[in-house]
Amino acid sequence: MRILVVGAGIAGPTVAALLHRAGHEVTIVEKNQSPMHIGFGVLMWPSGLAALDALGIGNTIRSLGEPINTLNLHDDKNHPLNQLSLERFGKDTWPLQIARADLHRLIIEAGERELSIRYGITVAAWKQDVDKVEVEFSDGTPGMFDLLIDATGSHSTFRTELFGEETFHSLQRTIYMWWTDMPVAKNILNAFLGIPALFATMPHKQGGMSLLMVPHTSTDPAINIDTVIATLPAAAQKSYQMRRNPEVSLFHLDLAETHAPSWSKGRLIGIGDVEHAIIPILGVGSVLALEDALALSEVLAKAQPEEVLHVLGIFSKRRTPRVQKVQRLAHILTRFLLPISPFYARLRNFILPIVPLSFLEDKIIQMGQGSKPAGEE
Repeated sequence: MRILVVGAGIAGPTVAALLHRAGHEVTIVEKNQSPMHIGFGVLMWPSGLAALDALGIGNTIRSLGEPINTLNLHDDKNHPLNQLSLERFGKDTWPLQIARADLHRLIIEAGERELSIRYGITVAAWKQDVDKVEVEFSDGTPGMFDLLIDATGSHSTFRTELFGEETFHSLQRTIYMWWTDMPVAKNILNAFLGIPALFATMPHKQGGMSLLMVPHTSTDPAINIDTVIATLPAAAQKSYQMRRNPEVSLFHLDLAETHAPSWSKGRLIGIGDVEHAIIPILGVGSVLALEDALALSEVLAKAQPEEVLHVLGIFSKRRTPRVQKVQRLAHILTRFLLPISPFYARLRNFILPIVPLSFLEDKIIQMGQGSKPAGEE
């Protein structure tokens, strides 16, 4: 089949390379002029590693990742609230903390060993009928394909054209991230639940990373990061003072979710954040994108052009329950751990010390294992 992949983030090059290996004629385009190796930490769970193994870079990722087996929860005075531990499940179930820039670089390198990525090109116009998708690229060249895979992220113009802006939901929360030279304990994620901000430190092979989540958007004039940091324990203040490149603006991201009503329409299908941008409370956005890429490549491996619509239906049926389950868990955790109301933030800190977290540990491990491979029923 002739397949067009739009977007060279996490999912796009992965699905393009795997489909190329399966014998399909694949074209991949990216609007940026060169790879954008940006972002901070990613928690790479076993289900995401399965896709990276298929791509041939799983072991390299394992060598770069820092295993995480414990989450310590503290209040804003550094008093312990509770602990979530994954040690009893075994190290093969633990997520690996890895820099997103490293992950993306390795995916791009693996993809470009299979086929060339056309940078500085996007789709200017497109239309489809029952048999094909016709596109006009931004450089004026035409193309005709049996399938178009949209991997352009949460602000996809394909998705909004098909389903409207209502599929994109702002959460009125912002996450700030920075690298720090402050020593960070290995294998442990420490979170400080303030009123109302949340601060966390995470280990990396190349040092420490910190994040701050606040219940506002970054355009809110009431936000003053220095003031927010001052309300948190000494660990947060020290990390902020020891951040690398303090003269550079902090990386920030206004949090949002996408819930597209379907995966595909005709011969167009979306994967990754196009379909299910997720709150990064569990660090699984990249994992879900990799799962999408692997599952789609498996169901399309031997498909013929006339089978596309049927195969996309199979893919949707297999992926929907998994994605919805993870999004629900992330949604619940975000509203519990980062409520907008100071009253509910204090109530959270009152409840946490008296609630056993073993049930949540089981749910998180199940989430990290993913769904069945695409070939299983």
